[in-house]
Amino acid sequence: MKQIWDEAMKIGLKAIETVLPENAVRAALQGGEFAGRISGGGKINFFIVFIGVIGGLAAWGILGLFVGPLVLTLFAFLLENYRLMWRAWVGEQEERPGA
Repeated sequence: MKQIWDEAMKIGLKAIETVLPENAVRAALQGGEFAGRISGGGKINFFIVFIGVIGGLAAWGILGLFVGPLVLTLFAFLLENYRLMWRAWVGEQEERPGA
């Protein structure tokens, strides 16, 4: 009987150990206390992800399913930020009278 009780306790503790962190993370992602730090989801173009998956599979195999879209999304992010910084720099240069 003690062995059954021990196994039941192990299952119960594992269930609590799994469910509590999952619910805390889900609450944080969906608008809980930490929602300002981690927003619900990113706005990633489906085409970029699709091309990333296909290219990633071709280049890295199964690992490319994850690495390909990550690399392309990171590249698109850096390109967009560079474009915004360039426009701000050009705007500053146009405002200077002696440049």
